[in-house]
Amino acid sequence: MNKKMRGAVLLPLIGLNLGWFVFMAAGFVGLFEPDGYYSGPMGDVYNAGPEIRLSTYLFLGGIALFSVLASIAHRRADHEYHASGAKDPAAGAAFSFATISVIVGLVSGAIFAIAVFLGSFSNNGSATTPLGRFLGVYLPILLATVLVVLVLLRATVFRKTAPSAKAGGVYLEPVHAQPGGSEVAANPEVKKALALGLSLPIITTAFAMILGLMFWDLQNRELSSWTWVVIQSVIAFGIIAGTRYSVKAVKSVSGAHGSVSGAVGAMNLNFVLSIVFGAIV
Repeated sequence: MNKKMRGAVLLPLIGLNLGWFVFMAAGFVGLFEPDGYYSGPMGDVYNAGPEIRLSTYLFLGGIALFSVLASIAHRRADHEYHASGAKDPAAGAAFSFATISVIVGLVSGAIFAIAVFLGSFSNNGSATTPLGRFLGVYLPILLATVLVVLVLLRATVFRKTAPSAKAGGVYLEPVHAQPGGSEVAANPEVKKALALGLSLPIITTAFAMILGLMFWDLQNRELSSWTWVVIQSVIAFGIIAGTRYSVKAVKSVSGAHGSVSGAVGAMNLNFVLSIVFGAIV
């Protein structure tokens, strides 16, 4: 195993340890940001805690550390794996480990955004300010969305190598359509369609969460039935648009020598999201 492959294995582990230390710091800081009920002279009193929490950004920072290092490791392992013609077992193991690390980072970012969204409803009528709402809730959701989208696109659309399917996708070989690039990257339309197919569902879901919180504040901490219809419509639009762009990417490269794995992956992602969305609705 050469130096780059060792780095591809070590970087996610380093990111995991650094993220753990940041999480511990976030937990410590959270001790000074109390919320919940406490006993007072007149009985139990609810304390919503500060609107802007440093611990929220520390948790996001820990996830970002791990995700970025996992993304760097994935790119290194991807290059080494396909440079060997997908025949080096050590490179394949490093690539698989880096891929799993990237997926863990993406899932962690998504869970963080959802947790911030759900946690913002538990203030029991405490007063909020527009600036506090933006910095305490909206901005962390936006930053987590940007992180997830960038890591996802870096691992898919902006890969320097693009494996081409051969023998039913069982064997992968490197594509040398351009030096240091892929055939998908060589086609701007395919690249654009693939990027939109992957990112639109994530971006619209984040927008829907923020929109729901804005309605929540404007409607005196209540969400009417029509508000939920609007939120679900925004999410559905993102999934439908993402599916259309993914299908467009598949059709654009299906007759070419290059890989369709990324486009098919985008289409499968939207298909899974549509099932999850339908079940939730």
